[in-house]
Amino acid sequence: VLSLGDTTVAQHRDLTDADQTVTVNNEFQASIDTVATDKATGGKTLMASADAVILDKVSYDGLDTGMSYTLTTTVYDKTTGSKCDSIEAVKTTFTPSETKGTIEVSIPVDGTKFTAGQSLVVYEELTTTSKTNGTNNSGSNKNNTNTKTVTVATHKDISDADQTVTFVKMSTYLTGDGTSAKTVHVGSDAYV
Repeated sequence: VLSLGDTTVAQHRDLTDADQTVTVNNEFQASIDTVATDKATGGKTLMASADAVILDKVSYDGLDTGMSYTLTTTVYDKTTGSKCDSIEAVKTTFTPSETKGTIEVSIPVDGTKFTAGQSLVVYEELTTTSKTNGTNNSGSNKNNTNTKTVTVATHKDISDADQTVTFVKMSTYLTGDGTSAKTVHVGSDAYV
């Protein structure tokens, strides 16, 4: 479109014109891979405490440096496949300085709302914003920049062990004298 001020002077729009056609090569696409663990221990089990935190370490490859990306982590119940409404999705915006790297996301979890043996799976979606110039109804593209959110990569696999953490139940077994005895004799040297 050739414009003079707000007036369209000429335009050439032909979807069959080879000189106006560009082919996009999608051989290499951005990718993400993740490992979810208990932030406190680095293990795959979480204590059922009110202040449990899942650490989601996300590795990325193929991102454009200097471009802003948003990583959204959402937690699902492995048994039901449903989103855990009691755990808010965490959005982290970052601008990579290299095309390949890692980012860590902390996901707060009230573990008292879950039972021992219950497994949670962390899903990830990486997006960016794309700006497009379009023409308005009069054929002019004055002040007509549109933005849209574009999904760059996802990692959503309910059966992926790397994305899964499991709650455990803590229990103790109390003995009286360093053996398996369940009787404690009262005295100054008694210990439990």
